Amino acid sequence: ETKAAEGYATTDTIHTVRLTTTETKELKVSDKVLRAGIRLVKTDADLGENRAQGTATLKGAEITITNESEYEVTADGKTYAKGEAVLVLTTDADGPAATKADALQVGKYSWKETKAPAGYGIGQKSSGTFEITADKAGTVIDLAGQGPVDEVLKAGVKIGKLDHELDAQAPQGDALLSGAVIEIASETS
Repeated sequence: ETKAAEGYATTDTIHTVRLTTTETKELKVSDKVLRAGIRLVKTDADLGENRAQGTATLKGAEITITNESEYEVTADGKTYAKGEAVLVLTTDADGPAATKADALQVGKYSWKETKAPAGYGIGQKSSGTFEITADKAGTVIDLAGQGPVDEVLKAGVKIGKLDHELDAQAPQGDALLSGAVIEIASETS
């Protein structure tokens, strides 16, 4: 074999077949499937980087990788049709999630964040697409800047000034409740 089909690598094996004029023999030649991996990084929307705010964490986001190729793909010995989830990645504390360099065969894929980590909601950029090409075989493709971007969950505070004796938002006599200065400090950041 001098040229492999797309997504496969040729072997250096030379096959010799001896035939007589009335004989037919079958020769099976197998090629190695070309594979690569990917690396995605989860980013905080407010900070624009892979760093969490306060008590939130980037660890634990789940990103589902789905086959978008017109043909079936195999991963870990299983076959997946177009539209089927192939694997799920989980981010570490700094936001990255990666496969091994041989996890995905040549083809088209999509990713979607299917679970946000503690302190985050699934946000403004929660899905995307990528392609594994033959020239990237055996590598982990860094999809820097293409991973999920989420906003940290934020709480609100509503403060009402009360008259202590009346337990109401009404002053007594000529006293005023307006004009009080209240300071709010975060214990987490």
